[in-house]
Formats: sequence, structure tokens, C-alpha cells
Amino acid sequence: MKAEFGELQFAYAITREIEDRIIFSGLNLGIPSLPNLRKEGECGFDVAFEGPVVTLFLQYKLPEKLTRNYAREWADMGEKPYYRISIYPADRSAQHNLLAELARKSRRNQVYYCAPAFTDYQDMTDFQKCHMVSAHSVFVNCYGLPYIEGKEEHCICYQGDSDSALMYSQPENVRLEQGWKTVLEQSRQYTYDNMDEFLWQVLDMEDIPRTRKERSSKGEQEEEQVSLGRRLDTLTRVGNYFAREGIQLLLLKK
Repeated sequence: MKAEFGELQFAYAITREIEDRIIFSGLNLGIPSLPNLRKEGECGFDVAFEGPVVTLFLQYKLPEKLTRNYAREWADMGEKPYYRISIYPADRSAQHNLLAELARKSRRNQVYYCAPAFTDYQDMTDFQKCHMVSAHSVFVNCYGLPYIEGKEEHCICYQGDSDSALMYSQPENVRLEQGWKTVLEQSRQYTYDNMDEFLWQVLDMEDIPRTRKERSSKGEQEEEQVSLGRRLDTLTRVGNYFAREGIQLLLLKK
């Protein structure tokens, strides 16, 4: 049984819910919407850049629900209904390997696949009305996930009441968090000292474009004070890079 709602609907609902929960809890959400970044910076937004910052990368996925005993992973999943999300093969998309690289590069990068633990349209509607989409979603921690190669098909299987999942083609246990609250508590244990430290670290990734100044200053971040204008420009470029890969970047003030 495939999800009866679209990935865009799920992504929009859960992103808005996460933003609202952070804003109303006084945690100062950093960057949910990059196109208006410079405008917000000119309106005092730069206060969110001071001090430690929590970085979250979310890749939204929609699952298929399996309920029959002939399902491929039925035995591994305890012979109970479960959900399965597909991962694009490496020859079609670099998305999974980018997530795995981000997570391996630093534990301060909190990287998750995010998927609902439901597939019914009515459930989606009900949860959205009471702002409980994130509470009924799972977050698969990408730290330690293997890289993939070639045309081989991969997937992640999970159940809504478990704290672990299995990644295939060969079953491998991976960490799963239940709900946004758990993810936030976990993520706030890993912080960058400041926004510039995060930017220099992520700019070191091979595929993210750097300006001539950034290339020549690599490794010198402790000696250089980055201006707010340059910081906003760099942050926009970084955020847009991940957005093109379908990855949501959230920056939170600790």
C-alpha cells in the first residue's frame, strides 16, 4: 500500500510544524526558507548566527506499507506489518551518498531520512490539523550508513513502534528516532561553536562550489572574521546546493 498523499504535502506539513514548534519554544529557528535570507538578515536576523549552532539535514521520503507474509522483508521484520522507503541507486542519484558523507564528516552534522509511520490520507489530514505529523514520523539517522554503488536497489524498512530499522540490500541495523522531539534532544548534543565553523567545514566537501576567496582561505577560518554579507551569501549558496539535492537544511540556535 503506497502513501495516499504526496511527498511535497508531507514535506510542507512537517517543515511548517517543525518551524512552529521551534519558534514557539523560543529556540530561534535559523533557516527554513533560503530565498528570503538576505531580507531577514537586514531585519536583525543576524542574531541567530551568534554562538553555538545546531545543523540538521533532512531528506523526506514516502513509504510503502507492507502487510502480507510474502513481502520480501517480512521475516526480518518480525512477521508484522512494516514500512519501506526506497533509496535511489547510485547511478541515478548521489543523494544517499551525500547524506552518508555529511554524517561521517562530522557528528555535528545531524543527518536523517524522515518518513511518516502512516500511509492513509485521512491520517495525514487528521495529524496535520492537530500538528502531530512529526510525532507520527520516523527519523532514520544516517550516521554509519554504508555508501552505495552502481545500479543496485536499496531500501530502508521500519515499524512505527521501534527504535531501529534495517537497510538493504543486505540487512543492516540502523538507528531510528521516533518523532521530532527526540531528534531535537539528540541533535542539541552536537553543536558547532559558531556559524562560520559550520560553513568552513561544509565548504570542504568536494562538490559544493566555493568562491576564489573561500578557496584561498581554506583552513584559515580562525584567523578571518567573516562579514555578515559574505556569510549570508555563502549560507544561501550552501543551502541552495542541498536544496537541489532534495535535502532540507535547518540551522538552530542552541
